[in-house]
Amino acid sequence: MSKIVKHCVWIIVGYTGAGKTTLANMLAEKANLKVLSFRDVANPFCEEKGYKNTRDFFKSVPESQFIIEINGCIMCEIGRMFESSSDFIIEGLPSFSVVEKLKSQNAVSTTIIYLEAPPEIRKDRIQQRAVLTSEDAVSEEALKNQFKISLGLGNVIAVADYVIDATRNPNTILKDLLSIVDSQSIKREGFTL
Repeated sequence: MSKIVKHCVWIIVGYTGAGKTTLANMLAEKANLKVLSFRDVANPFCEEKGYKNTRDFFKSVPESQFIIEINGCIMCEIGRMFESSSDFIIEGLPSFSVVEKLKSQNAVSTTIIYLEAPPEIRKDRIQQRAVLTSEDAVSEEALKNQFKISLGLGNVIAVADYVIDATRNPNTILKDLLSIVDSQSIKREGFTL
Protein backbone atom coordinates (compact mmCIF):
# COMPACT_ATOMS: atom_id res chain seq x y z
CA MET A 1 0.00 0.00 0.00
CA SER A 2 1.42 3.36 -0.99
CA LYS A 3 0.81 6.67 0.67
CA ILE A 4 1.14 10.26 -0.43
CA VAL A 5 3.77 12.02 1.64
CA LYS A 6 3.31 15.68 2.57
CA HIS A 7 5.98 15.94 5.26
CA CYS A 8 9.46 14.53 5.77
CA VAL A 9 10.73 14.50 9.34
CA TRP A 10 14.27 13.58 10.32
CA ILE A 11 14.73 12.75 14.00
CA ILE A 12 18.33 13.02 15.18
CA VAL A 13 18.85 11.13 18.43
CA GLY A 14 21.77 10.07 20.58
CA TYR A 15 23.11 10.24 24.08
CA THR A 16 24.30 13.50 25.63
CA GLY A 17 27.42 14.75 23.88
CA ALA A 18 26.90 12.82 20.64
CA GLY A 19 26.60 16.04 18.61
CA LYS A 20 22.84 16.18 17.99
CA THR A 21 22.44 19.95 18.29
CA THR A 22 25.58 20.82 16.34
CA LEU A 23 24.80 18.47 13.47
CA ALA A 24 21.06 19.29 13.35
CA ASN A 25 21.87 22.99 13.05
CA MET A 26 24.54 22.36 10.38
CA LEU A 27 22.09 20.17 8.43
CA ALA A 28 19.27 22.68 8.76
CA GLU A 29 21.45 25.45 7.37
CA LYS A 30 22.70 23.42 4.40
CA ALA A 31 19.37 21.78 3.56
CA ASN A 32 17.19 24.82 4.34
CA LEU A 33 15.17 23.01 7.00
CA LYS A 34 13.72 24.10 10.32
CA VAL A 35 14.80 22.46 13.57
CA LEU A 36 12.50 21.49 16.41
CA SER A 37 14.79 21.12 19.42
CA PHE A 38 13.52 18.96 22.27
CA ARG A 39 15.40 21.17 24.75
CA ASP A 40 14.03 24.43 23.29
CA VAL A 41 10.47 23.14 23.59
CA ALA A 42 10.65 21.17 26.84
CA ASN A 43 12.60 23.66 28.99
CA PRO A 44 10.18 26.60 28.50
CA PHE A 45 7.24 24.22 29.06
CA CYS A 46 8.79 23.08 32.37
CA GLU A 47 9.62 26.66 33.38
CA GLU A 48 5.96 27.65 32.81
CA LYS A 49 5.05 24.88 35.25
CA GLY A 50 7.40 26.40 37.86
CA TYR A 51 10.45 24.18 37.38
CA LYS A 52 13.97 25.39 36.53
CA ASN A 53 14.29 23.12 33.51
CA THR A 54 13.44 19.67 32.17
CA ARG A 55 15.81 17.92 34.59
CA ASP A 56 14.19 19.64 37.58
CA PHE A 57 10.71 18.62 36.35
CA PHE A 58 11.91 15.04 35.75
CA LYS A 59 13.30 14.77 39.28
CA SER A 60 10.17 16.32 40.88
CA VAL A 61 7.23 14.39 39.43
CA PRO A 62 6.36 10.72 38.89
CA GLU A 63 7.95 9.34 35.72
CA SER A 64 4.56 8.61 34.14
CA GLN A 65 3.42 12.22 34.63
CA PHE A 66 6.67 13.52 33.16
CA ILE A 67 6.31 11.34 30.06
CA ILE A 68 2.64 12.22 29.49
CA GLU A 69 3.15 15.96 29.87
CA ILE A 70 6.37 16.15 27.82
CA ASN A 71 4.77 14.03 25.07
CA GLY A 72 1.79 16.39 24.92
CA CYS A 73 4.06 19.42 24.75
CA ILE A 74 6.20 17.92 21.96
CA MET A 75 3.17 16.74 19.93
CA CYS A 76 1.65 20.25 20.07
CA GLU A 77 4.89 21.72 18.75
CA ILE A 78 5.13 19.07 16.03
CA GLY A 79 1.59 20.04 14.98
CA ARG A 80 2.69 23.66 14.71
CA MET A 81 5.68 22.61 12.60
CA PHE A 82 3.39 20.69 10.23
CA GLU A 83 1.30 23.84 9.78
CA SER A 84 4.28 26.07 8.97
CA SER A 85 6.76 23.76 7.22
CA SER A 86 6.59 20.69 5.05
CA ASP A 87 9.91 19.18 6.14
CA PHE A 88 11.87 19.60 9.37
CA ILE A 89 14.36 18.09 11.79
CA ILE A 90 13.61 17.04 15.36
CA GLU A 91 16.77 17.28 17.44
CA GLY A 92 16.93 15.55 20.78
CA LEU A 93 14.67 12.85 22.05
CA PRO A 94 10.99 12.78 21.49
CA SER A 95 9.71 9.78 23.43
CA PHE A 96 9.27 6.44 21.75
CA SER A 97 5.49 6.93 21.76
CA VAL A 98 5.94 10.23 19.86
CA VAL A 99 8.14 8.42 17.33
CA GLU A 100 5.48 5.71 16.95
CA LYS A 101 2.79 8.36 16.37
CA LEU A 102 4.89 10.06 13.70
CA LYS A 103 5.70 6.75 12.00
CA SER A 104 1.99 5.86 11.90
CA GLN A 105 0.93 9.14 10.25
CA ASN A 106 -0.19 8.50 6.69
CA ALA A 107 1.29 11.61 5.11
CA VAL A 108 4.58 11.68 7.05
CA SER A 109 7.89 10.07 6.13
CA THR A 110 9.83 9.77 9.39
CA THR A 111 13.53 8.93 9.36
CA ILE A 112 15.40 8.24 12.59
CA ILE A 113 19.14 8.93 12.66
CA TYR A 114 21.11 7.71 15.66
CA LEU A 115 24.42 9.44 16.34
CA GLU A 116 26.65 6.87 17.97
CA ALA A 117 29.63 7.97 20.07
CA PRO A 118 31.42 6.13 22.88
CA PRO A 119 31.04 7.41 26.47
CA GLU A 120 34.60 8.75 26.72
CA ILE A 121 34.11 10.97 23.64
CA ARG A 122 30.75 12.21 24.92
CA LYS A 123 32.18 12.93 28.39
CA ASP A 124 34.98 15.04 26.83
CA ARG A 125 32.46 16.99 24.72
CA ILE A 126 30.22 17.64 27.74
CA GLN A 127 33.21 18.88 29.73
CA GLN A 128 34.31 21.22 26.95
CA ARG A 129 30.96 22.87 26.40
CA ALA A 130 29.98 23.29 30.05
CA VAL A 131 33.39 23.78 31.67
CA LEU A 132 32.75 20.90 34.06
CA THR A 133 35.09 18.72 36.02
CA SER A 134 35.34 15.11 34.86
CA GLU A 135 33.14 13.95 37.77
CA ASP A 136 30.52 16.64 37.08
CA ALA A 137 30.46 15.70 33.39
CA VAL A 138 29.81 12.05 34.27
CA SER A 139 27.06 13.09 36.73
CA GLU A 140 25.46 15.45 34.19
CA GLU A 141 25.49 12.76 31.52
CA ALA A 142 24.06 10.17 33.91
CA LEU A 143 21.08 12.36 34.86
CA LYS A 144 20.31 13.36 31.26
CA ASN A 145 20.60 9.78 30.10
CA GLN A 146 18.31 8.63 32.91
CA PHE A 147 15.40 10.64 31.52
CA LYS A 148 16.32 9.69 27.96
CA ILE A 149 16.00 6.07 29.00
CA SER A 150 12.64 6.87 30.62
CA LEU A 151 11.48 8.39 27.34
CA GLY A 152 12.54 5.23 25.50
CA LEU A 153 15.83 6.13 23.82
CA GLY A 154 16.78 2.45 23.65
CA ASN A 155 13.57 1.69 21.74
CA VAL A 156 14.13 4.65 19.40
CA ILE A 157 17.70 3.48 18.70
CA ALA A 158 16.40 -0.03 18.00
CA VAL A 159 14.17 1.28 15.19
CA ALA A 160 16.70 3.80 13.82
CA ASP A 161 16.86 3.93 10.05
CA TYR A 162 20.49 5.03 10.11
CA VAL A 163 23.33 4.72 12.62
CA ILE A 164 26.03 7.33 12.11
CA ASP A 165 29.50 7.20 13.66
CA ALA A 166 29.55 10.54 15.50
CA THR A 167 33.27 10.36 16.31
CA ARG A 168 34.14 11.55 12.79
CA ASN A 169 34.67 15.11 11.61
CA PRO A 170 31.34 17.04 11.70
CA ASN A 171 31.69 18.05 8.02
CA THR A 172 32.06 14.40 7.02
CA ILE A 173 28.99 13.50 9.05
CA LEU A 174 27.13 16.42 7.47
CA LYS A 175 27.75 14.95 4.02
CA ASP A 176 26.17 11.68 5.19
CA LEU A 177 23.19 13.54 6.64
CA LEU A 178 22.69 15.56 3.46
CA SER A 179 22.69 12.34 1.46
CA ILE A 180 19.99 10.93 3.75
CA VAL A 181 17.88 14.08 3.45
CA ASP A 182 18.26 14.13 -0.34
CA SER A 183 17.18 10.48 -0.60
CA GLN A 184 14.13 11.04 1.60
CA SER A 185 13.03 14.44 0.25
CA ILE A 186 11.56 12.99 -2.93
CA LYS A 187 8.79 11.48 -0.76
CA ARG A 188 6.85 14.74 -0.63
CA GLU A 189 3.36 15.43 -1.87
CA GLY A 190 2.90 14.00 -5.33
CA PHE A 191 5.27 11.14 -4.73
CA THR A 192 4.23 7.86 -3.22
CA LEU A 193 5.95 5.34 -1.01
